[in-house]
Amino acid sequence: MLFGTLAPLIYEAAGWGKISVGFPWFNTMFVSISPFLVLAMGIGPLARWKEDDPRRLMRLLWVSLALSLGVFVLAASGTIAGGGPGLGLGLGLAAWILFTHIQGLMDRLRHKGGLRGLKSDLTARSRAYYGMWLAHIGIAIFIVGATLVSIHGIETDVRMSPGGSHEIAGYRFQFNGAESILGPNYRAERGAVQVFRGERLVADLHPEKRAYVSGGMPMTEAAIDPGLTRDLYVSLGEPVSDAGDWSMRLYYKPYVRWIWLGGIFMALGGLLAMSDARYRSARRHATAPAGAGLARA
Repeated sequence: MLFGTLAPLIYEAAGWGKISVGFPWFNTMFVSISPFLVLAMGIGPLARWKEDDPRRLMRLLWVSLALSLGVFVLAASGTIAGGGPGLGLGLGLAAWILFTHIQGLMDRLRHKGGLRGLKSDLTARSRAYYGMWLAHIGIAIFIVGATLVSIHGIETDVRMSPGGSHEIAGYRFQFNGAESILGPNYRAERGAVQVFRGERLVADLHPEKRAYVSGGMPMTEAAIDPGLTRDLYVSLGEPVSDAGDWSMRLYYKPYVRWIWLGGIFMALGGLLAMSDARYRSARRHATAPAGAGLARA
């Protein structure tokens, strides 16, 4: 946020002209910077920061690198998830985080005595490592969700008549008309939309266009059918004819829940890292009186 605030000032002071900092700018900067951060995220947990041998790191990382490049090629070529270079980059980076962290975890458990040593390792002063591991996996999940929803998400405005239908991403949205209803503190037009996958009914959605008694602008209440692999949204627009036709907005958002799921993993990782005993002991030492150690001696 600070960089976004300062960027226009820096551009103007350097004589490069003026820029508008908004969603397109932040999106471009995120896509430009994040691959380098993700690459470092895969290397960092495996590196010995005080002293290391690059050849040792390469021996650890070459399998993860090869697998990640394989995911990139498969996704970019269209073998999986529809294809495209942007899709390949996103899924390849997520795979890089996943494979390097699995490699690091396997290496750690091998030195701790396998899975039997995992319990004692978690109860010892190692929770910060596992919190970091969990949070980084959350970032990989977030990247998958953000990549798929930005590339394969569909948003379309349509005019629908009662009994009419419109299909997006293999889902058929059938509009069955709208009716007036009275809520606790509002009046609304309530639509009835059935969603089919083939001949199977997937969801009954009821978007509303509300006008509150207290006044103000009319509010649109979208209807949502959530799922782990996709969300379906229907938003009611405005009536466009006396025959019951309405303008509607239909959304298909694949894997959008993975963005939130990644955030949950990050939060859990942060909480687990905070429970590491080393942080509590460091706090005790920091708050202890200056002469306490000498008095005990």
